[in-house]
Amino acid sequence: MENPKWATPERRAFLAELAQRRCAKGEAACPVWQRFLLAIVDRIGLPDANKEAWVMRAALATPQVLAAWPLGDRYHVSSWVIQELIAFWKAYDRAERERLWKLEQRRLHAAPQLRKRGEFDTIRREQYLAERPLWRIVAIGLNAFTQKRTAQVELPGLKRTIWVDLSGIKLEGAKSKKLARYKRGSLPKGLVAQVDARVAQAVSRFF
Repeated sequence: MENPKWATPERRAFLAELAQRRCAKGEAACPVWQRFLLAIVDRIGLPDANKEAWVMRAALATPQVLAAWPLGDRYHVSSWVIQELIAFWKAYDRAERERLWKLEQRRLHAAPQLRKRGEFDTIRREQYLAERPLWRIVAIGLNAFTQKRTAQVELPGLKRTIWVDLSGIKLEGAKSKKLARYKRGSLPKGLVAQVDARVAQAVSRFF
């Protein structure tokens, strides 16, 4: 059977390594993992002679157990991290294919250069390009690899996308939840200055 598009050799090797860990973060004595096993045993009982059937029941019970856990504790459980990584890779690949498709459409349907005055003549085009923002925040979310808040920033002039680490910006619980509910590219008023300053520094380093 053919592997799905997201399952590149590097990604499959990383998932195989992650699946072998008792703790996804590599902690030798992980209290979160111990609590996870105890919660599974409380729900489905101790393993019996048919270990394969118990493992299948444990896999079915895992989402129910993790649903009530804090987000930070879930990152210790490899099965949950694997699911989140696969979902992230699929979303990333979709966005990348869409970006490449738009670039191809622009290349195939590029308008001819305007050499005379008109509705969008050369002067107006130069003015539009001069007033175009240097960067634009596309989305803000949690990086599946580092578990840090990250901003996806588009550089219109270069047709490039960079990822800016926003860790260290202090967020109260209400602001953090509010940020997660906001539309893509929008920020609560109290965070605009901090995020813009962090992104501006990253863009200047990139250039």
